[in-house]
Amino acid sequence: TDAEYEAFRDDLIAQLLAFTDPETGKPVIKSVFKREDAFPGTQTERAPDLTLQLHDYSFLSVLRADQPIKDRRVP
Repeated sequence: TDAEYEAFRDDLIAQLLAFTDPETGKPVIKSVFKREDAFPGTQTERAPDLTLQLHDYSFLSVLRADQPIKDRRVP
């Protein structure tokens, strides 16, 4: 249902914002944007549910990885 989706998404956002780098203890994610906020307009439904902004102000693409945090060559 829509209510379950919103509750799940809100819970996931809270968990993402609480995620810290295990080496530094610092938060990894600065902001989480819901699709309707990040991509308003006629194509909103085609956008990702959530877009993450990292503390270095870069944005995250979700990919499979062998570690939860990896250094990137270019932010």
